[in-house]
Amino acid sequence: MKKLYNLIEKVYQTGKLPKYCSLADFNIIVSIYNEIIKGKNPEFISFSVKKILDNCGIITAQKEIGWIVVK
Repeated sequence: MKKLYNLIEKVYQTGKLPKYCSLADFNIIVSIYNEIIKGKNPEFISFSVKKILDNCGIITAQKEIGWIVVK
């Protein structure tokens, strides 16, 4: 979770998005982070978001055509 927070902060400070991440994907990542903080399990569809979350140590599971964050 700390890695995800650091990634978001780095983008806000430098303005540079992670590799293979669009602005729309970054907005999804911020929304997912906010939902996790609230104790929810957000769902999303983007594969690039899944790869970034996996690199940050956030566990995801497949659900229908997308993924869900598993705690």
